Amino acid sequence: MKTKASNKANQLQELSGNKVGDKQKIVQYLKDNYKISIFSCIYILEMKIQTASARLSDLQDEGILEYAGEGKYYSFYKLSANPEKAKAQREKIKINGLIKKLKGYGYEVIKKENIIIK
Repeated sequence: MKTKASNKANQLQELSGNKVGDKQKIVQYLKDNYKISIFSCIYILEMKIQTASARLSDLQDEGILEYAGEGKYYSFYKLSANPEKAKAQREKIKINGLIKKLKGYGYEVIKKENIIIK
């Protein structure tokens, strides 16, 4: 049985003639629903867990999605109203995660604000 979201993806594919990507499926789903979780990606959009996790991360990195809260077993995400703010928040979360990981391995981390490394 096809779900509502996968039917929309198929309709988009038929209209455009192009295969609809996983990111597009997620964004289309969010146009009809307020928030999404990895559970929704797996069971409604019919993605593998690794693919769903990677695409949600990609969309967060691009500032398209932002964190919307946690359920008992997984987090929820919604479309971002301010992509630049969402990108900055995501970058801060990733940097703090790296610092925590380095400290766990016994490294001393000197944290300086407003330094951009390219």
